[in-house]
Amino acid sequence: MRRLLIEAIFFLLFCCSYLPRNSEATKIRKLFTIQESGTATAEISASPRLNSLEKELKTGNRAALESFWQEAIGKGAPLVELIQGDAQNILVTFLWRSKDEARIVLMSEFGHNVRSRLLTRLLDTDIWYKTYRMRNDGRFLYQFSVNDPDFPFEGNAETKYPTNSQPDPLNPHRWGSTHSLVELPAAPPLTWSARQPDVPKGVVGQIKPDFKSSILNNERRIFIYKPPGFTSDGEPYPLVVVGTTYISTIPLPVMLDNLQAKGLISPTVVVFIDYPQGARDRELSCDPKYGDFLAKELVPSIRERLHATSDPSRTIIGGASISGFSAACVAFQHPEVFGNVLSQSGSFWWSPTGEVEDQWLLRQFAVSPNLPIRFYLSVGLLESGYAFRDGLISMLHANRHLRDVLQAKGYAVEYREVNGGHDPYNWQATLPDGLITLIGKKIPKVK
Repeated sequence: MRRLLIEAIFFLLFCCSYLPRNSEATKIRKLFTIQESGTATAEISASPRLNSLEKELKTGNRAALESFWQEAIGKGAPLVELIQGDAQNILVTFLWRSKDEARIVLMSEFGHNVRSRLLTRLLDTDIWYKTYRMRNDGRFLYQFSVNDPDFPFEGNAETKYPTNSQPDPLNPHRWGSTHSLVELPAAPPLTWSARQPDVPKGVVGQIKPDFKSSILNNERRIFIYKPPGFTSDGEPYPLVVVGTTYISTIPLPVMLDNLQAKGLISPTVVVFIDYPQGARDRELSCDPKYGDFLAKELVPSIRERLHATSDPSRTIIGGASISGFSAACVAFQHPEVFGNVLSQSGSFWWSPTGEVEDQWLLRQFAVSPNLPIRFYLSVGLLESGYAFRDGLISMLHANRHLRDVLQAKGYAVEYREVNGGHDPYNWQATLPDGLITLIGKKIPKVK
């Protein structure tokens, strides 16, 4: 009871700490929910449309089968059905067509048990299906694994991964060439990710030559973003430090242009870090040398080039997945440089080799004196499965645990959950809110 009371007090404090500058920021924040009452956002259910089709087929109406497929091809998959009397949830049915016996697995984040995601054949037809009841604000990626020889993807030493995965041929919406995309009716809009014709563009460029590090004894590509109207005069710009994923996969420069044009954040400069071949996993695994490289070599060099601030309270280090975890590590190592952490689906389950328990970084924050760092943490509700192997806590639960540890210590934490998975769409949805939270324009509290 005491813990619940403390959490409730912290929740009220961080939710009410300031008022957004205008209604745009308020709209962004309302898109996200903190759902503590469980993580079952996708439950196996039944489809009324398929139930109706089954009844028709049992009466001998075989023409209904082809009519169903023509409807599915015309509308695209998956099949989405409303639930009468339920405004928050929806039925989503994934479909596959095969006359032969098949082993079709829905490759998604709807549970760790692969066998639970096997599609079922409808009578003796060529329809294979799996229906889920889920919240209507979901956005997620999926694939199908068809007759994979490694099924059920279990091994004594390491987890096996499907070799025959493919996108849904009935779904025209894709992420690249490998995954299909589902966006349910109430999914948060990705308005800030779209280039607007009337919004001035910032400039993205690559620093030449590649940046050499004496600390790490390697060199790498570095990219930078300058806002529209960049000048070396006046007050230094807020600085954001992230990986190149925020150019190649997540359109951070476009978001910054749009947010700045609306007056939600001040003009900001960004440095995008690439990784030498074979160095990424080592450097992002809380490597102290990598933290020293950023704090003592890269950021001091970038400050002069980009007229960037030296104020840690206006400096963000961010990332997604293992990069989100690394951002928190680097800020922990160098709070004199990085006063803000923007972590999206951070891999906080991680511990060094040889550690018996997971979530190593959480224990470091728990036992260390408080540091002058603010946090924005976001994670997908579908990231509730085991992290890479049995016995490891999920991404979702590790992020919730980190939030609780930081709040109990007295850190300033903003925490968001979005109904999505471990993918760039989840991160695009929450990134504008994170930027506004950490470096947005604010007005004083109402007294």
